Amino acid sequence: MRAVTWLQIMLCSLFLAGGARSQWVRLGGPGGAYAFTVNGPNVYAGSFGQGVFLSTDEGTSWTGIDSGLAGTDVFALASSGTYLYAGTFHGGLSVSSNSGVSWTQPDTVLSAASVVSLSTLGSGVLAGTYGEGVFLSADSGALWKAAGLNNLSVYAFAPLGTGICAATWGGGVFVSASGDTPWVASGTGLTNKNVLALASVGSTVFAGTSGGGIFRSTDAGASWAPDDSGLTVMNINALVAVASNVFAGTDSGVIRSTDMGGHWTRVDSPFLPVYALAASGTNLFAGTSSNGIWRRPLSQVVITGVAPGTAGIPGTFRLYQNYPNPFNPSTTIRYSIPRRSHVTLTVFSTLGQRVAALVDAQQEGGTHEVRWDASTFASGVYFCRLTSEGRASTRKLLLLR
Repeated sequence: MRAVTWLQIMLCSLFLAGGARSQWVRLGGPGGAYAFTVNGPNVYAGSFGQGVFLSTDEGTSWTGIDSGLAGTDVFALASSGTYLYAGTFHGGLSVSSNSGVSWTQPDTVLSAASVVSLSTLGSGVLAGTYGEGVFLSADSGALWKAAGLNNLSVYAFAPLGTGICAATWGGGVFVSASGDTPWVASGTGLTNKNVLALASVGSTVFAGTSGGGIFRSTDAGASWAPDDSGLTVMNINALVAVASNVFAGTDSGVIRSTDMGGHWTRVDSPFLPVYALAASGTNLFAGTSSNGIWRRPLSQVVITGVAPGTAGIPGTFRLYQNYPNPFNPSTTIRYSIPRRSHVTLTVFSTLGQRVAALVDAQQEGGTHEVRWDASTFASGVYFCRLTSEGRASTRKLLLLR
């Protein structure tokens, strides 16, 4: 037997150590994914040429669910309750009322459109199209109407307070209070208007561009600044926020910020480019064009600064104490929800009267922040109540003049 040299042992050790650090696992199922949506324990993936797939076990196994699907080039997914929406390129929109068991195509203006982004908003659904703007349905996808941003391609949506923002090619980011009200162009500083991806945490919004890197707004889109500290790749295809961590899918793999966009570092990934990201349960999912779907435990890549299970990682429901408290005249309220769901955040007086509705919208799983300006209210004790998926939590707020 040939003797093993110390050099060979060292090389083997380095190889194993590198493999241990890179804990991405390639999953079965479709050859790639351009879109994800998460609904409770279900993870849905939209693929190019293969339709929609469902996993009920955190990606370990996948099942094709394309019975009646209008097209197999799926670029957008959204879900709410038992309703599932799939946007296809040149195939319009397909709607399932039974979690993907069967699909129908609404006879609407979207029948021949290329639907490239989808989002639920309250009881409504928004569809972003390639070159035809935004469309809105108020009845779970049966009927649709044009809702603005005509002649623009709308590549992504993200919740913003009780409203929503949209990413467009050539027009930058637009904000609407309901999707059915006028869209207002975001403020100054967004120098690259070709926006492909959005993510939001409270009033902070991240915009991923084609060729211009990432921009961040900390005032709900009123102003923007380049978010480029440590950023080495400029094509940003996907964004997702988990607690105070933001992940970006790029042409060179996955990058991450653990401080709300202050600095960016690369997350070792044996695959590229990345076109879709999603957080579900305890895992982060990454979708490629033809190199499969990959999974990595969130515990390996999320930094929260608190004990596991108490931060805003999907899987928790928590209303944090507002800060500052006591306050005058405004305060920040932070909360976590386990997955995409409808959220209400309401302030009551000591007499039980509702004095402010801060949030009433569908939001992604993770940690969110909202600021309450109480400059028109009297000093005293108030109560903030968070509700989502049948759960509720209340905190006492103290306003001192």
